[in-house]
Amino acid sequence: MIASVVLFTFGSGLAGGATTAAMFISGRLVQGLGGGGMVMLIDLIVCDLLPLRERSTYLGSVLGAFTLAVLVAFLRVSWKRPSSWRQSLSRIDYIGNFIFVGSITSILIALVQGGVVHPWDAWQTIIPLVIGFLGWGVFFLQQSFCLEPTMPLRLFAHRTSATVYLQNFLISILLEWAIYILPLYFQSQLSASALDSGLDILPINAFLIPSGAVAGALLTKIGHYKPLHWIGFGVLSVSCGLFATMYSATSTVAWAWFEILAGVGIGFPLTTQLPAIQAVLPESDTAISTSTYSFIRSFGFVWGATLPSIVFNSRVDASLYIIGDSATRDMLANGGAYSYAPSVRHLAGQTLEQALEVYRQALRIVWLVGLAFALLGFLLVFAEKHVDMRTTLNTDFGLERKGKPENMVKVKAV
Repeated sequence: MIASVVLFTFGSGLAGGATTAAMFISGRLVQGLGGGGMVMLIDLIVCDLLPLRERSTYLGSVLGAFTLAVLVAFLRVSWKRPSSWRQSLSRIDYIGNFIFVGSITSILIALVQGGVVHPWDAWQTIIPLVIGFLGWGVFFLQQSFCLEPTMPLRLFAHRTSATVYLQNFLISILLEWAIYILPLYFQSQLSASALDSGLDILPINAFLIPSGAVAGALLTKIGHYKPLHWIGFGVLSVSCGLFATMYSATSTVAWAWFEILAGVGIGFPLTTQLPAIQAVLPESDTAISTSTYSFIRSFGFVWGATLPSIVFNSRVDASLYIIGDSATRDMLANGGAYSYAPSVRHLAGQTLEQALEVYRQALRIVWLVGLAFALLGFLLVFAEKHVDMRTTLNTDFGLERKGKPENMVKVKAV
């Protein structure tokens, strides 16, 4: 955990002080290595320290640079010492990890360069995507007979864990969806600068974390996760529908309230999904279920930027007939509309009105597709089964306790 925070802090400083593109990319790489470890380990430490019903209250915690001093000085967790490092290394699923990392890397290459470096129908995009998904299939086949699997199939054997993992994927997509598309609306329809469009998405951020904290507290209080998931995806569905109505004359009050609803809709499931998954799994699967949850969440973020861009660009290309000026059509075609958004207001007269209509229609379809994803998440909640959440903690881990054996610490929720 300390190493992850060090990497994240160092990478942030490197990227923040970058003077070249290569230095910035290198900083982001280091930051990603640290951030990936932090995201998973924060959840894991919380799960090891607290009974299941108490966890959601704390799962929204975020660590920063100041936290490093606190971790070094005060974080004392117990853990089972292996007989040797060789024994620990022998338990790693090297074959599975090799297949998994290779497959995901291939998929990410296709998603990142698709529509930007190469068209979506180009072989440079299709082949990595096909190889990645085939490799993923091989990975899950290998996991079924591996002695120490990286992502054991039993995590998905219960209908609640399987559906909530899928909901986790959907909520991650929709979070990134909103962050990716809303600045495009502000820049194209409202003539906002890049800085202003970043400030204009503050209502989502301002309500997302508090909403997650409220949902976590409610889960601790009532012990029922299904109503919270219904509320989250229901409110998020409403917000996506409202986003689809926005155009150049939408008032600030209106779109700010739409964002507030989106923040609440995303926040409620965000902190209550992992406890729901772990409610149907034994404590021995805490680490593996947490790491799988973190991976699916991160993987969803990638799709959350890719899917709306595909929908947006395809709808722009289909609507270009509206614009009479051929030079403007050429600027917006084949993925050019996203980067051209800040320049739309430089157009004049009929061409401006036509371009705004193209953007409005494309953004409307993007939000309607997002609405479909939100409604799918709402329907998946019906498949969840209520399981009483444990109020005691049976674990080999937890806080280090002086003078007490490290094995099987039992904690009762207050």
